[in-house]
Amino acid sequence: MDDKLKEQLMPAVIVFNFTVALYVIARAVYPMLVTGRIMSYGTFFKHLLVGAVICLLTGGVTLAVMMRRK
Repeated sequence: MDDKLKEQLMPAVIVFNFTVALYVIARAVYPMLVTGRIMSYGTFFKHLLVGAVICLLTGGVTLAVMMRRK
């Protein structure tokens, strides 16, 4: 990988990771802590999958913006 591609990819990876973390905390971890009930595996993985799709979109937009920069 050349340095220019790394510079363009890094913000997209950072946005992806932070968005996944925030979504999973908001949709899975926080409700479990508040209610004291354990979430089923299916529900947890559903939230994880939805979070990953949202993050792919935000990471893709960030990558597109970074590739357009000079």
